[in-house]
Amino acid sequence: MSRTVPAAASPRLPDHGTVALSSGADVYRQFFENAADPLFLLDESGFRDCNRAFLDLLGYPDKSRILSKPLSAVSPPAQPDGSASAHRAAEMVVAASQNGSHRFEWLHRRSDGTDFLMEVHLAAAPSAGRQLLHGTLRDTSARARLEEALRDTARGVSATTGDTFFRSLVEYLSRALRADYAFIGELVGEDQDSVRTTAVSVDGNLVPNFEYRLWGTPCANVASGITGNQVCAYLSGVQPLFPDDRLLAEMGIEGYVGTPLFDSAGCVLGLMVVLFRQPVRDLPVVESMLQVFAARAAGELERRRSERAREQALAALKASEEHFKSAFERSSIGMAIVDLDDRFAHVNQALCDLFGYSPEEMMQLTTASVSHPDDLRVLRKSRDNTRRLLGGEIPSFQVEKRYRRKDGHYFWGLVGVSLVHDADGNLLHFISQVQDITERKQAEEALRRTNDALEARVEERTAELEKERALLEAILRQMPAGVMVAEGGTGRLLLGNEQMTRILRGLTDQLGGIEDLGRLTMWHPDGRLYVSEESPLVRTLRGGEVVRDEEIAVLRGDGTRGVLLVSSAPIHDEQGRVVAAVSSGLDITDLKHTEEALRRLHDELEMQVQERTAELAQANAALQAEVQERRRAEQVSRGQTQALARTLNALTARPDVDTFFGHLVQAIQEQLQADGIGFELYDPERDRITHGFSAVGDQVLSDEDVRGWGVSPDGWPAAEDPSWQAVLGERRPLGIYDLRSDPRLIYREQFLRAGAQSVLVVPLLLGDQPMGYSLIFHKQPRRYGPEEIELAQALAQQAMLALQLSRLAEEGQEAAVLKERNRLAREIHDTLAQGFAGILIHLQFAEVAITRKPEKALPALIQARDLAKSSLAEARRSVLALRPNALENASLPDALRKQVDAMTAGTPLRPRLEVLGAPCPLAPRTEDHLLRIAQEALNNAIKYAEAGEVRVTLAFDPGRVTLIVADDGVGFTPGDRPRGGGFGHVGMRERIHAMGGELTIRSAPGQGAEVCASVPVPCETGRPA
Repeated sequence: MSRTVPAAASPRLPDHGTVALSSGADVYRQFFENAADPLFLLDESGFRDCNRAFLDLLGYPDKSRILSKPLSAVSPPAQPDGSASAHRAAEMVVAASQNGSHRFEWLHRRSDGTDFLMEVHLAAAPSAGRQLLHGTLRDTSARARLEEALRDTARGVSATTGDTFFRSLVEYLSRALRADYAFIGELVGEDQDSVRTTAVSVDGNLVPNFEYRLWGTPCANVASGITGNQVCAYLSGVQPLFPDDRLLAEMGIEGYVGTPLFDSAGCVLGLMVVLFRQPVRDLPVVESMLQVFAARAAGELERRRSERAREQALAALKASEEHFKSAFERSSIGMAIVDLDDRFAHVNQALCDLFGYSPEEMMQLTTASVSHPDDLRVLRKSRDNTRRLLGGEIPSFQVEKRYRRKDGHYFWGLVGVSLVHDADGNLLHFISQVQDITERKQAEEALRRTNDALEARVEERTAELEKERALLEAILRQMPAGVMVAEGGTGRLLLGNEQMTRILRGLTDQLGGIEDLGRLTMWHPDGRLYVSEESPLVRTLRGGEVVRDEEIAVLRGDGTRGVLLVSSAPIHDEQGRVVAAVSSGLDITDLKHTEEALRRLHDELEMQVQERTAELAQANAALQAEVQERRRAEQVSRGQTQALARTLNALTARPDVDTFFGHLVQAIQEQLQADGIGFELYDPERDRITHGFSAVGDQVLSDEDVRGWGVSPDGWPAAEDPSWQAVLGERRPLGIYDLRSDPRLIYREQFLRAGAQSVLVVPLLLGDQPMGYSLIFHKQPRRYGPEEIELAQALAQQAMLALQLSRLAEEGQEAAVLKERNRLAREIHDTLAQGFAGILIHLQFAEVAITRKPEKALPALIQARDLAKSSLAEARRSVLALRPNALENASLPDALRKQVDAMTAGTPLRPRLEVLGAPCPLAPRTEDHLLRIAQEALNNAIKYAEAGEVRVTLAFDPGRVTLIVADDGVGFTPGDRPRGGGFGHVGMRERIHAMGGELTIRSAPGQGAEVCASVPVPCETGRPA
């Protein structure tokens, strides 16, 4: 972890991502520009494109320093293996082109001259007939530098101690981190307010040590420990923050990174610092290096202090053994005296605390017994160092290894070993120092895992980028419009799809940038030639202009002239700067040719028209008016035909007059926008006009409503009706356009009070004989056109047809009744009359015999009884023959069940029939009316309710029968006009009133509907039908 001071943080380069775009090309461009990984495109001539991350990595401000240059231009002359960069780059490009992809390490050179190692992945990406290589960089320089530094440190640290170690360390730091200054210092002074350096490197060279005061320097923050164990970093601008630090200005320092060095007790005993004349780069590498070396440097400082203490202790030991023991025991570093047999001869408390053993237990152990069994390599190295130490080759050595505590847990220790001789130079024992470096090893392991994760992420992002590139290519190939994308700043054309190449007939191969657009011959719609600055793509790229649907004629590659509809739009970064422009073009050449042909044809026609006479012009105008009138008439006729078809269908499907008139009123209101309609009928026997039917708005007028108008049920004399006299005389419709001033309408005042202003009177003709007339009125002034009058006549004729069919049906019914009466008379004569005659004869015989010969009276009575039974059966058979077909051979519940099943078959309705109570015999007329009411209610549920279920309930109660038809459909407001006109409801009410019953209709929007018909009947409970 590092603590970076925000006030001195280097400014963050702006993100040059683009806004979200609609096309696949824009999505790919946005991803390419915003990718955190360095990306670039390369071909045989050099770099074709790169993203912001690539520029930042190399330290270039814009792409102009990179594009069209080879890979070797951003590299040192030679690679680490000694090969020439130009030759090696060409080999890598060839390998990637032949194999499809190639991965290798490459030494790059930044714009400031510094070199760094990167892993390069090149992937072949064919585009528009040329070979492009898509490149991805993965920075391995930090890892390589860190690994090299660690290797250098391992070599230097393992082989050196003391001042040699510090000098080697600052040299390695300077070289590995490219630091201009590096030093390690120890806190000195009574108040620890000064630093005495132990080693100093300036520009890679060792210089003499010096001492300075901490006050007013950035080192004061490091030495104070306010950053804890963290690295303190000032990435840039450190001088203004510490104006009293004279050395910073003298040395020209811009960046500063330092870390405190702690002893084993957690106290700051020194610091390690690197300084840069430029802003700090690769902070993670710097802080990792410092953290890795900090523990070792701190150990050396502490060991140095301990050695000084040990030397003082040894000196004092000569004077006092007790004094040496005290210094040994009080050392903050774990120390032990190890005999030549590798057994602990004496240990201090710090070492016992580190291992968790008591001094007595430690004395029973050897160094090998507390070592990790897997550290055989380290143990072998320790034995080798011990041999070299005994041979006098080295004065001491250090090694890192794992130790086992008493509780079984292991820790990493930094072990320093040296020899102790007596005054005669004889070997006495080893002195060992052990420091806990577990945290440092954990930091190194975390750094390794982080590096592995970063490598995996780079691989994943590379795969994602390859997928996006393939998607972009597929989108561009399939787009119907031509597309070109130009880069901001350079004006270089980044891409153009195949459709644009087809539109321009191959000219796109000649275009490398927007400056090449001047080579194209293009015209404005008015014939002016385009200059290059007028091109939509140039205007968008340079001025940010959004161009929509600009028509441009262009000379194509095959010599033909084409016409394009061109649009272009800019792509901005977060600061609003234009970083690219996208232009699309639709080929409208064929459309323009068609328009030109039409224009020429129009011009020819205009010339012909001008040559014609005024009479021909008038005739042409009249013809156009006639065509328009015919079109309007066709539209009206089409609507009229549909209205006539609907009413005929209604007459065919439901021949009852009430239902038909409902459809007729609806058709007239829809086609003629009528506010009211009425039918008046002529009675030739009485020479009177009677009211037949009327409706105002959505309301059908009842007989009481009509009487409220002052209309007598007996009608009025035909001679007093001006409308009737008009249609009788002329046999054609009569238009009354201003009712207020035209008296040709009976009950004129009543119509005026209803708001009528215009009335159309249409005769009802049977052949050529008027049988009445219909009234269609409007509340707004209106003049009736020929087509409207024609439609009104057609609808009136349909009304007359319905009335005639109804009259014929009534006459046929009367004839059928008369025929049935005659049949009944014959049957009564042939059956009942004969039976009653026989009964009378037998009864008369019994009457005489009972007084004279009683024994002969009984057979006569028995014969009379049998004749009565036979006659009663014949009477019942005749009555049953009068019932409707549905009720002829079935009871009302059975007939109702058949009707429900038949009507709901093939519909989404789920029927449910329930019979409550014991069915009893009903009058045939009652059964017929109830069956018809159920039929009408079911019909409404099927046509209008949009229901899922319909429930039919027939309940037999004492003295009353109730029929309920309920659905779970959309429902309606009872006060509103029903969708079918309300004539079915009227019919149901008439039937129920004829039986002296009650009809209740309950409904609400969204809550379904229920029709309940209740009829009093003289049947006995429990007497089955």
